[in-house]
Amino acid sequence: MQALFNAITFENGATVGRNWYRPELKYVFLLFLFTGERRDGIVKMKWSHKEDNYLAIPNWKLSSEDVIERRIYITKDIAKVLLYLGGDGDGYVVFPERSNRDQLKDELSKSFSHFWSKSGNPGRKELRHLRKTYATKMKIVLGDLS
Repeated sequence: MQALFNAITFENGATVGRNWYRPELKYVFLLFLFTGERRDGIVKMKWSHKEDNYLAIPNWKLSSEDVIERRIYITKDIAKVLLYLGGDGDGYVVFPERSNRDQLKDELSKSFSHFWSKSGNPGRKELRHLRKTYATKMKIVLGDLS
């Protein structure tokens, strides 16, 4: 991950007609890694989803009326990321100024792939692989309890 973070610069973000760089990207990618949340969960997460020491994130993948919340304990690492991103109230946690959340999802995926290719890391990785990394780590730490 360090090579990826080192690659996230304004200079490396440039492509024809666009620059993928955003100063907050490192922290957004860390939020994906530390929570294991899907793109919808991160992009639609609001500050109002914070309850005590948990993030109660609705599972937007389900289309039923009874939306199940996924409760994620706020670890020190997650807390640092949330403090950096700032904000409060009912606004979005990630890029609150952006209204088109579906477009933002796609841009985050493309920017991750772009900077991964610039990082010199072998192989092709996608943003969704951070979710699998989290699930693997939880399985190692918690075993069958995960």
